[in-house]
Amino acid sequence: MNPETETGEAPIGAVVYDPDACRAWLAAGYAAEHGVAYMSTTNITMAASVDRMLETLDLTPEPNVWRTTGALTRVRALRTADGDGIDGGAIVTIDLTLQGHELRLATEHIGYADFTAHERTRGIDAAVEALGTIARNVNATVAALAAAIATRS
Repeated sequence: MNPETETGEAPIGAVVYDPDACRAWLAAGYAAEHGVAYMSTTNITMAASVDRMLETLDLTPEPNVWRTTGALTRVRALRTADGDGIDGGAIVTIDLTLQGHELRLATEHIGYADFTAHERTRGIDAAVEALGTIARNVNATVAALAAAIATRS
């Protein structure tokens, strides 16, 4: 599977994510060091766990797993809360630099149950699926920006 094709890279840039490389990276040690075994949507800590992975990938890049292209410079998952406290969801922020201007976009809210297709998905499977969900959301948001810019040209 070619991750470049899977993500449908936008003219502004995109996240290129390879789930198989992610699974290998997690199994090689990251998962054990960072409690990935406990990741699940029922745990409501999915957003925090995913953000730790994104921060690690930003600080110590694993380009075969996750990389940003073009104007994208950083992706983070910010935990959200409702009136009762932490709700387990996230807003994903996307930092870009376009023509010398720094911008921050945000995806639509990702609910705690939307990180994975099935509530029973746990551990490495949940981590791999959650990063895929974030990559798709980031790429859709960046593609929408590219389309908006194109219509103004």
